[in-house]
Amino acid sequence: MTINSFHLPAKIYGYLSMNQNRPVPFEELCVFACASGNEAPFSSESFSAEKAYQIRVMEILLFLSDINLITLDHNTDESCLNPVGWN
Repeated sequence: MTINSFHLPAKIYGYLSMNQNRPVPFEELCVFACASGNEAPFSSESFSAEKAYQIRVMEILLFLSDINLITLDHNTDESCLNPVGWN
């Protein structure tokens, strides 16, 4: 893995940290990640690019969940930080 491969996960975790008192919806995370990654806004012509970006964000959320940094609520599509020291 390169340094760049950790940039987006760090941005997403940082955004969840800034919003630690509330669950963050998946779509909000996608919009934030897109804006912080200097990606062009999605249009109808770039449907596959939008889906690819959403898949990347979901993979990052699953990774952060696997290492117990965040909790994913599959019923509401929201994510939040795990309390410190909680395993």
